[in-house]
Amino acid sequence: MKQKTTNTRINNTLFTTNLTTMKTSLTIIAVIVIALNSSIQASIIYVDGSKTGGNGNSWATAYGDLQIAIDNASAGDEIWVKNGVYNPHATDRMISFTLKDGVAIYGGISGTETIRQQRNENNTATILSGDIGTNNDRSDNSYTVV
Repeated sequence: MKQKTTNTRINNTLFTTNLTTMKTSLTIIAVIVIALNSSIQASIIYVDGSKTGGNGNSWATAYGDLQIAIDNASAGDEIWVKNGVYNPHATDRMISFTLKDGVAIYGGISGTETIRQQRNENNTATILSGDIGTNNDRSDNSYTVV
């Protein structure tokens, strides 16, 4: 197979370009870029308030703290929060949940779902509450929840 070459003269210097080599190089670069993009995928992060610790990678290893899940999320991630009541802090009225741009948070989850469409937010309540002191006493609640 005959290789195509082009000759280019810049400032009296002759450059010879092998077009076949250039096409191969560009193809390799394109494959690398596609591979890198596909490996950077959004994650589902799991939160179950009845758990402690965890890494959020599954319901079995769910985070117990919603804010820790938010802190560890990246843009494009989804956080699935199991039904229950979640407070920004146990006692500090000044602390609120701090959200992140590009991170979606979904409640209404029983903790067995494998796809988001399985959740039933009408029958499975996930509540972000500022009632951190005495129940139903507004004088000791969080100032801001989110």
